[in-house]
Amino acid sequence: MTAEQRTAGRRYETLDGLRGIAALAVVLHHGGRWFIIKPYHAESAVDLFFLLSGFVIAAAYERRLSDGMKFWQFMAIRAIRLYPLYLVGLMIGLIPLVISMFMHAGVTEFNLAFWKAVPFSIFMLPSPSFGIIGQTFPFDPPAWSLFFEICINIVF
Repeated sequence: MTAEQRTAGRRYETLDGLRGIAALAVVLHHGGRWFIIKPYHAESAVDLFFLLSGFVIAAAYERRLSDGMKFWQFMAIRAIRLYPLYLVGLMIGLIPLVISMFMHAGVTEFNLAFWKAVPFSIFMLPSPSFGIIGQTFPFDPPAWSLFFEICINIVF
């Protein structure tokens, strides 16, 4: 067995652990109201998570891509991994906004911006209603990171 064959299916437990710690730091940062611990500079944990994830993804897929895996196969695998959790976050974010909108009936600029943002959000794209709603991803603000992960996957 060659060295290349031995490392082809290798897992990087230490890097996975560091990714987990970085992800936990971000969760604690964003959930500050619910957790006693709030790490400082958790924004850096996002950078660390992306850096480590890039290495792990490259190690996992580089050989398959060079052996002929199609671009669409790779993107389908990434979408199957990322989209279900994104969809859960989107639904959790939409529910309170829909309730609030119906409680305050009437056509407002916010309501129009809300409905314009929904199709973009379903496809994990930045909202064109950013100035009115105040978020690029109004129903799931952390989705910006998934959007950029998909962009980097396309470049990869």
